[in-house]
Amino acid sequence: MGQIQVPIIRGDRVLDSGDYGDSIPINMTAVAKEIKGAAGYLISHDGLTLAYTGQGADRGSIYNERWKRSFRVSGEKLIEITGAGVVVIGDILGSARCRFAYSFQSIMIVSSGNVYRYDGTTLTLMTDPDFGRPIDVWWADQYYLFTDGEYLYHTDVNDETSINPLKFATSEISPDPTLAGGRTQDNLVIALNRYTSEYFINQANDNFAYSRINQKAVNVGIVSTGGWVEIKGRVYLLGGAKNEAVSVHVLGAGQAESISTRYIDGILESYSETELSTAWLESRVSKQDKFLYLHLPNHVFCLSISIAEKLGKEVAWSELRSPGDTPWRGCNGGYDVNKNAWYYGDKLNSNIGVLSETTAGHYGVAVTSQWETPLIPMEGLSITQLEINNISGYGAADTAIFVSCTQDGITHDTEWSRYISMALDYSMRYVVRRLGYVRKQIAFKFRTLNTEKINVSGLVVEHDGPG
Repeated sequence: MGQIQVPIIRGDRVLDSGDYGDSIPINMTAVAKEIKGAAGYLISHDGLTLAYTGQGADRGSIYNERWKRSFRVSGEKLIEITGAGVVVIGDILGSARCRFAYSFQSIMIVSSGNVYRYDGTTLTLMTDPDFGRPIDVWWADQYYLFTDGEYLYHTDVNDETSINPLKFATSEISPDPTLAGGRTQDNLVIALNRYTSEYFINQANDNFAYSRINQKAVNVGIVSTGGWVEIKGRVYLLGGAKNEAVSVHVLGAGQAESISTRYIDGILESYSETELSTAWLESRVSKQDKFLYLHLPNHVFCLSISIAEKLGKEVAWSELRSPGDTPWRGCNGGYDVNKNAWYYGDKLNSNIGVLSETTAGHYGVAVTSQWETPLIPMEGLSITQLEINNISGYGAADTAIFVSCTQDGITHDTEWSRYISMALDYSMRYVVRRLGYVRKQIAFKFRTLNTEKINVSGLVVEHDGPG
């Protein structure tokens, strides 16, 4: 009897075009830890449990580290999340995602071209015409900085409610629009244009305080204002260079490296530039694992950066879905140090949930989880059994998994169902026997509808051939 150890982090499929493609896990996240000979394993993505009820669909959040207070724009209201619940502060008009920054004295919010300032007591709409119609705001070196898509400008160093109309500049590496900006971990200002990215340093110039650093410019930009994030000192972008398709990149020393796969890039190419203008990136760092979330109009993907660094980007992506196989509705995640928890708003309603490692469900509703294996060459062999390496018994409810086979990478045969975990049964094994003859190659698909977390580290296939 022979035995094959089969990886489960990424699967294969045959596309309608006749080409090979990836099958990435759904609602399962790869973890970079060696278990039973496997370099990584899959675990259910953390679920959401209801923590608060807001005022509408979530439009963004910020945790003010100086004040130790957490804020969101929920519907058209600025709210604060407190130990006693939700406190409504005032109106933030609009429906699109907001941009946030905070200083020593205040929070500044950009919404639909309007600028709002909250000083901890009073929310004020900034009516000075010199504020213009910005699309982004950030804080650096005692200034609030803005871009309106064309210019960069900032508040006065001694008065964050005033802007000198002479203190304007442009990102001049290329005439493409400036879509966003921010302060990097090394205390530089980065201007993110559609096809280029440029760095600035504060030299206290008379008008615009910053000067560009020519040697750090990169010929890759972003496709949307929310299309960038910094994680552990590295800048990740959703965009590309001129005359290139949109991809996901990480910036290095004067260059950019694509970290999306052919499959992810294919999904991105299915969207128009207008549709991608509403896409955004988010990050989460937890238990030494780094995650990048890519929010698209009809998809949400998660990149395990830790897995990508250890095993390569091809096995590091997964797709996240909410109940009903809709795109993951959690959005605008923020870590609250007071509560030691990650909180997420909802794209469709007023739910504000806490990310929970004790459930896979969303507000008590089960989600679909799925993963597939690569195509395994087993010509002329008969499969006597397969077994999933997993942890069982820790959930409150019993969880069954359906398995099916494909020998062409296109169509799957009838599913078999087995329990993978039953409450308090810590020795349960997931074994399926007598799967039959393989003409040339075979792959397996596993699927479940679950609220309980599941954990799988590998697949062992036994056959009637030599060992």
